[in-house]
Amino acid sequence: MRDELLEILKKTYRPSRFQDRGDSYMDAVLKSKIKHLELYGRTFISHHDEITGRGVIIDSDLKVTLMDTVERRPSDSRLTHIF
Repeated sequence: MRDELLEILKKTYRPSRFQDRGDSYMDAVLKSKIKHLELYGRTFISHHDEITGRGVIIDSDLKVTLMDTVERRPSDSRLTHIF
């Protein structure tokens, strides 16, 4: 599972938020994601870190699901609703 999850993370993270930060950082993130999968059955990559800007859910079967978009009011950054 470790190698498969690492490949998923390399494909879904923005390089500046994962690979460009070095092997020790990547290993720490990978360990954290594995722990979340074991504890909760899923883990997340935020829209800030994900390459398309949408965010990702990865389940314990390593199925990757893009999260829905979030609409924000133009005047501020408070969440209004999720589609």
